[in-house]
Amino acid sequence: MSQCRRLPNLIIIGVAKAGTTSLFEYLAQHPDVCGADEKELYYFSASRFGEEIAPLESYADHFRHCTGERWVMEATPGYFFGGVSTISHMQSVLGRPHLLLSLRDPVTRFYSYYAFHFGQGHLPSYLTPAGYLKECLQLRADGRDGQREHIAYWGLSGGCYVDQLRSWSDAFGDRLHVVFLEHLKEDPQKMLAEICEWAGIAKEALPDIDVTAANPSARYRSSTLRTLQLSVRERGAALRGRAPGVYRLAARAMRSVNATTAGIPALDDATRRALDDYYRDSNARTGVLLRSRGYRNLPGWAGGSE
Repeated sequence: MSQCRRLPNLIIIGVAKAGTTSLFEYLAQHPDVCGADEKELYYFSASRFGEEIAPLESYADHFRHCTGERWVMEATPGYFFGGVSTISHMQSVLGRPHLLLSLRDPVTRFYSYYAFHFGQGHLPSYLTPAGYLKECLQLRADGRDGQREHIAYWGLSGGCYVDQLRSWSDAFGDRLHVVFLEHLKEDPQKMLAEICEWAGIAKEALPDIDVTAANPSARYRSSTLRTLQLSVRERGAALRGRAPGVYRLAARAMRSVNATTAGIPALDDATRRALDDYYRDSNARTGVLLRSRGYRNLPGWAGGSE
C-alpha cells in the first residue's frame, strides 16, 4: 500500500437510526476531520459473518483525499453488533483508533428502523409495527434475527445494547466515547463541543457547522431521485471539501422534494408498551454499565433524570 495513504483513526461504530449520518456529516465539516468518501464502508463487517476480508488497499482508497487532518473518519453503524470478532479485526488493522457510539431510546429506535425499511420497500406493505414486532420476536426466538438476510428485521435486537457495549468498552476504554441521539437533537452544538473536547480539536469551528438533521426515516416518491440522493451523500467527499454549502443544499433539496412520511403506519400504544417491557432490563443494565464508566448525563430510558 502506498505510504501516502491514510487509514481511519476515528470510527462511528453505531448504532443504526441513532443519528450516525448526522454525526458523520457534522464532524466531516470540521477542518481537523476528514470523512471517508462514503459514509458506510462495511470493511470490518465481513468478520461478523465469517467472510473473507477485502484487500486493505480497497479500504484505504476511500481516504485518498485525506491529507493533514488530525482525524480520518468513517461511519458504519453495523460495526457495533459485530462483537469480539469485529473488535479483534479492527484492532489488528487500525491499532488504537478512537470510536464514537451513538445510542437512542430502543423503543423509538425500533420504530425508526421499522419506518426506514418500510419506506424503502424492504417490508411487506401490510406489515404494521405490531406485526413487525411479532416477526422480530419469532426470528429472535429461532436464533436467526442476526443473519444478514434478515437485516430489515434487526429493529428489535438492535436496541439491546448492554452486552455489546461491555465488549467495546473493555477493549477501547477512554478511546470509546458514547453519545445519545436525544442530546444531539436537543442541542447539537453542545454535543459537538463535547466531542471536540474528547477528540482534542478546536471548538472554534463549530459555529460554521450546518447541523441540519440528515437521513430521517421516510418513504421516497421516486426511486431514481433516491438513488441520486444516496450518490450525493455517499460519494460526496470531493464536493463536501470544495463547496460544502452546495453539497448540503443539494442533499437537503433532494430530501425535501422526494421524502415523505405519509403512509408509514404509526406505532400504536399496545406495541409501545410491549417494547417498553421488552427493553426494561436491558436499558437498566445499560445505564448501570455507563455510570460505572463515568457517564452521568444519561437520558431517561437509561435511568437518567431527563
